[in-house]
Amino acid sequence: MIKKTELALVLLALLSLVLRVSSVPGSEWIATAAFALLALYYLVFARRRFDPASLPANGAASLSLQREPAFRRILAVAAGIIFCIALTGILFVLNYWRLASFFWCLGMFFTVPVGALALAKHMLQPSSFYLWLAIRAGVLLLAGIGLVAAQM
Repeated sequence: MIKKTELALVLLALLSLVLRVSSVPGSEWIATAAFALLALYYLVFARRRFDPASLPANGAASLSLQREPAFRRILAVAAGIIFCIALTGILFVLNYWRLASFFWCLGMFFTVPVGALALAKHMLQPSSFYLWLAIRAGVLLLAGIGLVAAQM
């Protein structure tokens, strides 16, 4: 379910974290680029990347969009925006920029309901969309909390 672009950006972000922890010169530039690209990816392509039903197999986009439930579309767009804010908060915390705690708290605060909604919906109607969305939210939440705990 994870697309190749998302996987490449996540691996780049993890590599930048390893370089940042190792105190490699210039690693802050790599971390800034990696997390900014990942946040932009989630913001722009959230609905298309999270929901496989939104990608038409035969090019009939209008038919695919009509059958897609509204809750899935809203949750995918909300998750993209919230993941973007959470990644921006993590980036700000990594670079010790102003408003780091605000963006980090805002992102972590709203990641919890998105993950809980996706997990609850997956329990009611098993779907890979809700499962992967809950996994992404959980990983992002654990990464954000672990990063801030490691810096204290």
